[in-house]
Amino acid sequence: MPQPTIRKGFTLVELLVVIAIIGVLVGLLLPAVQSAREAARRTQCINNLRQLGLALHNHHDSFNGLPPGWTTKTTAGVQGNGVALWGWAAMILPYIEESALSDQLRAKDIPLQDAVTSLWSTYQPLMTSSMTGFRCPSDDGPITNIGRSFPGFNNKGAAALSTSNYIGNNNSRSSAQFDDAQTGGIFFEDRGLTFGDIRDGTSKTILLGERRWQYTDINGTLSSARAGVVFGINARQVGQRGRNAVVGDGGQKINYNHTNLNRSARAFSSNHPTGAVFVLCDASVRFFNDSIDADMRSNQQSNNAAVNSTMERLLARQDGQPIGEY
Repeated sequence: MPQPTIRKGFTLVELLVVIAIIGVLVGLLLPAVQSAREAARRTQCINNLRQLGLALHNHHDSFNGLPPGWTTKTTAGVQGNGVALWGWAAMILPYIEESALSDQLRAKDIPLQDAVTSLWSTYQPLMTSSMTGFRCPSDDGPITNIGRSFPGFNNKGAAALSTSNYIGNNNSRSSAQFDDAQTGGIFFEDRGLTFGDIRDGTSKTILLGERRWQYTDINGTLSSARAGVVFGINARQVGQRGRNAVVGDGGQKINYNHTNLNRSARAFSSNHPTGAVFVLCDASVRFFNDSIDADMRSNQQSNNAAVNSTMERLLARQDGQPIGEY
């Protein structure tokens, strides 16, 4: 008598159990993968800021000082708003393996206004390329900063220069055009500080920090902090094309996510979870949690108001106060 055929396979219940187990494993694995990717991106961001910090040190060694935050040098002398002005990043290109670009731009010799007025066809491709050393890998902003576009040069329409996620420390309060004795940071108009000017110590003062392209505000709306610009600015005042395109201040907490776009466009922020990366004046790099003590009232107070929070003390270079744990 023939033996009955035995079919090998899963029952429906067994199949459902296997699918459920796979689903649980995938659910556990995906966050781990995402976390590992973000860790890799943060490491690259840390390396970027470390290289910029070292480049600024090399500039200091070569010229006995740091570059100014922005320079008003033009052939017609010091001018105000509506004039293209070089920013600090253009001055350190030779020290981040961009000597060829530096030689073409000649930021220390040719005023930016002259360059974009008479040589725009030559300068445009140079100043609108992707600058990976100035970009945080966790940020999703465009290659050129359409949020801080310059007015058109030679009737060519608006000019969006290369985006940067890294901005200089200008002030512990609202950003200032010129240095303030109590609240001032590192980068100002036409003045390059020396390390000797950093009375609180280079290991206790912020040099550079991050700013993100966009964020979700407290109402769930996608808003833009507009990051920064690598090469320069088009106005000396605080504004979309003004000095806050290359510097930031402590008038608001890290990762400020309220609806005031002017404040977020001046703040330090990032797309890293819970905080942002900063490089200190000794070129060491730190990740600061966005819960760090910060005085949110400072945006309404004058620049000479008391420096009274941990974040402000890290930004002010000569407030003379101990920082404590952070």
